[in-house]
Amino acid sequence: MSDTTSHTSATRCLFLTLGLILAMSAAEACAAEDITGDWDMTMDFGGRPSFATLSIAKKADGTLTAKWGRDDLSNVKFDGQKLTFTRTVRWGDNEFSLDYVGTLKDGKLTGAMSSDQGEFGANGVRIKPKPPVVGVWDLAYTIGDRDVTSKLTVSEKPDGALDAKWASQMGESVISNVKFQNGKLTFDRTVKFNDREFKMTFEGTAQGDKLTGASKSDMGEIPVAGTRFGAALIGKWEMTTNIDEGPRTSTLTIFPDMTGRQEFFGGEMPITDLKLDGDQVSYALELGFGD
Repeated sequence: MSDTTSHTSATRCLFLTLGLILAMSAAEACAAEDITGDWDMTMDFGGRPSFATLSIAKKADGTLTAKWGRDDLSNVKFDGQKLTFTRTVRWGDNEFSLDYVGTLKDGKLTGAMSSDQGEFGANGVRIKPKPPVVGVWDLAYTIGDRDVTSKLTVSEKPDGALDAKWASQMGESVISNVKFQNGKLTFDRTVKFNDREFKMTFEGTAQGDKLTGASKSDMGEIPVAGTRFGAALIGKWEMTTNIDEGPRTSTLTIFPDMTGRQEFFGGEMPITDLKLDGDQVSYALELGFGD
């Protein structure tokens, strides 16, 4: 075989390899930018934030179907980057439509809703399952001959990192290095009691509504048992409100960290001051548009 033939074959192999790499990279990029799934949408009405859940699925024929809250959307299309759909809002005998145009890039939706009355921004991030340790836990353990109860609150920051607070009969502790890896919750805990300071580490596993773990220090190991606070309340509830115009339904969602949102006409408003005392539930909700 001549040097020219060998060089030509090598060049062809190089181009074929590069082509395969580019094709695989393109396929991976498309897969990473899949539009289907649930999106947490954020809107701004004259300085007042509102939220909604956008759910997109693909039918057997390849076309898309979607819901905004509980309501079906129409004309749902996605070309790989641009997402468009129409949302129809009904209030009594009144009906109006909103058109959405948004762009998917780096796992985020950036766009706006528009109608005859103008437009407003509507941006979204993909909803990811929260770690099972996120929530409020009632803890019980024994120190010497004394039974102690505490409340552990594990929350997730906007960047996905975890935070925690430990409040007991002896006051709050300072918690750092909160991690959840391989099904284990771990953190460092500093306890101040009178003029003394104790450093401890915690490791625990959450299974459903139970948290089992141990607190360790130079003085030994203390088994800790926890139960999820408000377990029976967490989830989605269909609410019915009776007003002069008749009954109105909405969806109330309570999250494991005991925060929540209530949905009205596709928009979700955060609730505040959630309290659970036995089987009695109370919370506050502020509704408004602009001023």
